[in-house]
Amino acid sequence: MNWLLLISTPPSASSSPKKPGAIRADTALLALAVALLSVFATPGCSSPTSVDTAEVSKAKAVAAVKPERMAKVQVRADFPLDQLKRMFKGTLVKQLAFDDKDGHGLLLLSRNEETLQEDATEESVGHITLIAEQFIRTTPDAPWTSRWQVEQSISCEGLDLDAGYFLEQTQATDLDADGRAELTFATHSFCGGGIDPQQLRIDLRQGDQQHFVVNGDSLVEIEGDPPFGGERRDDPNVAKALPQIRAHLDNVWTAIKRGSTH
Repeated sequence: MNWLLLISTPPSASSSPKKPGAIRADTALLALAVALLSVFATPGCSSPTSVDTAEVSKAKAVAAVKPERMAKVQVRADFPLDQLKRMFKGTLVKQLAFDDKDGHGLLLLSRNEETLQEDATEESVGHITLIAEQFIRTTPDAPWTSRWQVEQSISCEGLDLDAGYFLEQTQATDLDADGRAELTFATHSFCGGGIDPQQLRIDLRQGDQQHFVVNGDSLVEIEGDPPFGGERRDDPNVAKALPQIRAHLDNVWTAIKRGSTH
């Protein structure tokens, strides 16, 4: 029945005046029609013939795509240490789990410190190795495989030795909005006996292809003396990077340029 037609059709001009009882019946019928119309207009109550087949097809296509492939870069909770103990050497100081268009990713930052004895001089040589390594897997049940590794070795004979990460600058971003994570980590190292600049380094890696590095010296500021250090040296390919990546590296450099206070 066409309820809309029933409601909108006026009484014929030639019809005779209706009795009060007939008017009440028409009014009740009109109210019933309005109620039925509102029911059929409610979302989810339409008849099967009114279903949008295009929307159904779209919903099926979305359901077939794995959630981690649909999302942009998403940072995940840390893994229990016992699940990672065979994936690094020394002490694990930071982990960063994330999902991006390549699947599930994991960045591990580790630090291994040892003291070696030089036979010729009998001097002890401090040695610290910093290792940043990205692992990847396509499903939660698959084993992790190494994608790349960046290793820094610092040796120091008879002087103060220190090396580590700026943990707050360890980031997974999607600066170019392509769904693949850029991983940023920064380090500091020092071998000396006085107030000297620290050696600073910033790495930004995306997948297996892009790798940007910034090296430099920390800025040393002592009250009453002119500041020294603070020099920054970019790898040549940094100048060719996207503006948003260069701006990101600038921000990280600003945050670490005075070195570590730990």
